[in-house]
Amino acid sequence: MFSKQLNDALEKQKRGQKDPEAEWDEHDYERFMKECDARTDKYMELREKYGDSDEAEAKIAKEMGWDREDPPSHECFGAAGEDNENGDDRMTVEEMNRICEEAANEPPPEPEPHREGIDWIRTARGDVRHPLQHRCHESAMKVWHECDELGLKKFEDDDLQQFVFEFQTTG
Repeated sequence: MFSKQLNDALEKQKRGQKDPEAEWDEHDYERFMKECDARTDKYMELREKYGDSDEAEAKIAKEMGWDREDPPSHECFGAAGEDNENGDDRMTVEEMNRICEEAANEPPPEPEPHREGIDWIRTARGDVRHPLQHRCHESAMKVWHECDELGLKKFEDDDLQQFVFEFQTTG
């Protein structure tokens, strides 16, 4: 019964997918990720049901609808419309790692100048912060320092400690 539910969920997600050649928005990617999650759930259930042998792999591949030429490890990693170095439209783990590493080395994006003071401000140190987050952080630090100046022992008063901690966490 559970496998049937997983198959139904997978089919439902497939029906909602856009053409991979069309430009995708965040909702399309969300649907795609849900399909990947459904496939993963189905695969894990079949793996638990059949085990880890070659015979089990063949049964799993059949139920998942995979050819032996099309390994399951790349099922959800297709890059729409792009061929990889193997000539198909699926990314290898190495390609994904390379792309992630390149993205990690990119400088952070600059905020939109016309949204300054609304969505972001630049602090005295030059950091970009949301105005509410910045005010909350500054206020929490002010409370912390005032407690010190008044001689209040934050760690001896549980309520004061919790208040300062939660104020800082909010910031």
